[in-house]
Amino acid sequence: MKSLKANYFFWGYISLLTILCVFITPYYGITGDEVTQWKYGNYVWQYLIHSGNVGDLFKTSFPGHDELKYYGGIFDGATAMLIDIIHPKNEFLLRHYCNMIFGLLTILFSGLIAKEITNKWGIALLASLFLTLTPRFFGEMFNNPKDIPFAAGYIISIYYMIKFLKHIEAPKWKYTLGLSIGIALAIGVRIGGLLVVAYLGLFFILFAFYNKNFTLSYYKKGLIHATISVAVGYILACLWWPYALEGILTNPIESLKIMSSYPLSIYMLFDGVRVNTAAMPSNYLFKWLWVGTPIFLLIGLLGSVYVFFKNRTNQNFIFIGLLFFSFGFPIFYIIYKNAVVYDALRHIIFVMPAMAILASLFYNFMYEKFATTKNYKILSTLILLAFLILPLKHMISNHPNQYIYFNEIFGGVEKAFGYYELDYYQNSGKVGTDWIKENILKNKSGKVKILSNLGTIDKYFFDTDTAKVSAGYGRWRERDHLDWDYYVAYSRFIEPENLQNHAWPPKNTIHEVKVDGTPVLIVIERKNKADIEAFQALEKNDFATALTKYQENIKSDDSNEYIWYYYAITLANVGQIDMSIQAMKKAIELNGSNPEWYQLIAKLYNQKGEAAYANMYNNLAQEKINSMTPQN
Repeated sequence: MKSLKANYFFWGYISLLTILCVFITPYYGITGDEVTQWKYGNYVWQYLIHSGNVGDLFKTSFPGHDELKYYGGIFDGATAMLIDIIHPKNEFLLRHYCNMIFGLLTILFSGLIAKEITNKWGIALLASLFLTLTPRFFGEMFNNPKDIPFAAGYIISIYYMIKFLKHIEAPKWKYTLGLSIGIALAIGVRIGGLLVVAYLGLFFILFAFYNKNFTLSYYKKGLIHATISVAVGYILACLWWPYALEGILTNPIESLKIMSSYPLSIYMLFDGVRVNTAAMPSNYLFKWLWVGTPIFLLIGLLGSVYVFFKNRTNQNFIFIGLLFFSFGFPIFYIIYKNAVVYDALRHIIFVMPAMAILASLFYNFMYEKFATTKNYKILSTLILLAFLILPLKHMISNHPNQYIYFNEIFGGVEKAFGYYELDYYQNSGKVGTDWIKENILKNKSGKVKILSNLGTIDKYFFDTDTAKVSAGYGRWRERDHLDWDYYVAYSRFIEPENLQNHAWPPKNTIHEVKVDGTPVLIVIERKNKADIEAFQALEKNDFATALTKYQENIKSDDSNEYIWYYYAITLANVGQIDMSIQAMKKAIELNGSNPEWYQLIAKLYNQKGEAAYANMYNNLAQEKINSMTPQN
């Protein structure tokens, strides 16, 4: 690299990566947030072109999501504008290409920061490569409309902040403009982007202290440029944010208050149990960083602490400190504020570029310090390559579901099954529906009815003849009495007990989408509709018919716990208490998460006069209730 122009390697890598991403983007699915963000983008664009006369987003809920107005609209609004101009056949694919651009910008500017600190294009290449080979970042850069654009704005701001500080006496206008764009993008996605403004102020002061120069005239131009960059960035962000335009100072402040203590209460799978987002343990983010980050990044991050202190006598001390601060402060602030976080590392994905840069600085230091002979250089390079191959292998073999990743220290995806969230963002939906199109719709005559616990299922069939297929949402727990021919299910919100005892995937599963051999999405074929008929009979108190139909259904599929539950109720109503108890025990064996089921067995034992067993199951029910109650 020293004998060649290393910048060619860097820009060549960025170019090749861009070409690769162009070709692989169509394989990624529609994520859980995207439909809502797509609608919000349409609203933002219509608001702008009609001067706000498009209904009231601020007094009524917008597609059932009151909180949307608190988000900036720069990404969603801009993509809606492109959709309105281009009129693509697949609007979500265009959004994914836009998302890809911001992901690539994040990779690019991570490398540029490493170059700025080390003055080595080879380390710039290493930093960009490190971020590329971070599966949880790369896997989301195509379809995460919130966190990836925010990460781009965040890291672009830090890059131009470093350039700005290096020329603080007389900043160049191109750096001021770049900083403005970074600030605009960060705030324009989330009001939390104000962090970069705070960083600018803090490190402006720290830079002055480090240089022991407090002459106001020396910093006059820098202060002017900093003020302009913040003002321009803020205004640009607000131009794409309807709520901010309704009150350019007051409403963003209100958004900051709301979003810093975001009110959300849903259950997430963490450490093998369902935990309410209102009561997430303080180690949530640290545990996910430990299990969900490649080994080379973990080692590099820890080692970079040493590099930081080794640079305390030169200017890089401030810039590496900025990287550490941009990585650590958001995490500790989230924990301090007890802010709601969920979906693994998604809400702090913007700190991963800083991790990659810091790791590249450490490996550069180790190479220069210890690789003093040819043999040591070869050995150190081979060791690093071995660490890089581990996530690379995962990413290639599991495309396009790379983001479902757990490192080798933890034990991989197989160990995480049933204990941590896997495909929380519904990305596997496209792979599953593509299989249906190819293997079912092409070979079936007549209309096929598909239901799914994916909220995005209908979007995958926008180009399919409605005479051949209908697709819609149906709750997993109600699948026994809903009408469908094929049911597509991803593993999120399936009870941990179902997953841990391998009762999921159930029988009649005809296709599985797997990551490292672990199912994350399945397609179930309905063999008969006896379960629907049984439930309808049960609702009419026609217990004899319900009993016959449930028995018929269980012969073909005994893996649905809700069938066993309703079968137990039917048996109890025809006086077969012992068989009803056995049916309920089978339901609990498949899924022991529902306290009402234990209470039902307790009632059945009471009917038999067996108080000891009744008390035992009532106690078990109470234990389940206690485990589901959020603790402050």
